[in-house]
Amino acid sequence: MTETSFVFCSTDYLSRAPHTTFNHCNIIGSIITTNENETAAVAPAALQIALQAAMDDMISQESSGNGPKPRCFVRPSGTEDAVRVYAEANTQKGADTLAYEAMMLIYKLCGGVGAPPQPLITNRL
Repeated sequence: MTETSFVFCSTDYLSRAPHTTFNHCNIIGSIITTNENETAAVAPAALQIALQAAMDDMISQESSGNGPKPRCFVRPSGTEDAVRVYAEANTQKGADTLAYEAMMLIYKLCGGVGAPPQPLITNRL
């Protein structure tokens, strides 16, 4: 399992969008399925429950109550043997933490192989 990540900045959120590659990922689309607009995991059911718990935990961790609520969603890539992870939070550290937690949940709940994902490093620009 390897990961690649991209950092996006907007006026509302700081985000992290890594994707995690699985060995033998040709079946990942049958393991992880999403709702129609790809904002929630439908299967495995435990994945969305755990993602929501991570988002709720992030709300209590972020000191600023003024910004948008953190959010995170995952989906199988349509073009690569990978799972896309999208995480947004009020701080880059929060986005990185949420993305890493999502990657670990995918690894644990969806049969990740090889070394588990490593924590993401917040880049200073």
